[in-house]
Amino acid sequence: AAALEAVGKYAKNFLPLLFNLHQAEPAEKREPICEAIGAYAHAAPPALLSDFFRDVLRKLLETAAAGSAADSLEQQGSLLDLLLALAPALSPTEHAPLLWRAVRPLLSHNSPLLQKKAYKALGTLAEHHPSFLTERLADVTAAFDEALPTCHTAC
Repeated sequence: AAALEAVGKYAKNFLPLLFNLHQAEPAEKREPICEAIGAYAHAAPPALLSDFFRDVLRKLLETAAAGSAADSLEQQGSLLDLLLALAPALSPTEHAPLLWRAVRPLLSHNSPLLQKKAYKALGTLAEHHPSFLTERLADVTAAFDEALPTCHTAC
């Protein structure tokens, strides 16, 4: 526990570096960086992790509002990857609802990339915060029903 606390003290320095590295690398090289971010997130102080989560979520929503150009879709996908890397270490009561509200519309997005990442986000929520989805089962089921007609076969 003491070792994790010692590592966590440096999260405010290392997580932004890992985020920037993640954004700079091509998509096929990002998975190990996401794993490092996820591991570091478990050692980070909860308040700091919350701030990082909210910053990345804000950037995702701003990028989504800006338009649907190919670059914007790629950036949204990359930001979703960062959120998914942080998700297992997040609070199920404070952060899981925010992540759900952000990804729910993406279940029926016209981009197969964003649809796939939205379903991956649901899988992450189910795996790491099962009570969150259990409590919202009717809403999740309704979201699946609404998204079904627009679901790409690539998902």
